[in-house]
Amino acid sequence: RDVTGVQTCALPIYAAKAKVKSGIKSYSYPVKYSAIISFNKKKHFLGYFKSEIEAAEAYDIAAKKLHGEFAKLNFPNT
Repeated sequence: RDVTGVQTCALPIYAAKAKVKSGIKSYSYPVKYSAIISFNKKKHFLGYFKSEIEAAEAYDIAAKKLHGEFAKLNFPNT
């Protein structure tokens, strides 16, 4: 059966990738995560991390520093 791109993205395979936080990119081998933030139309690499949570926390720290009160945070309550 033919499916559209929207239907393909609704499959569980693609839904699992949606767990990655804002500003985080995952790598399958070796399992690690990188954090990247954009500021003044430039991307700034924050480093590689062993867990998604560590990368998200690094992103949040950089976002607060660069964007202040307008930062889009992964953990807004912390």
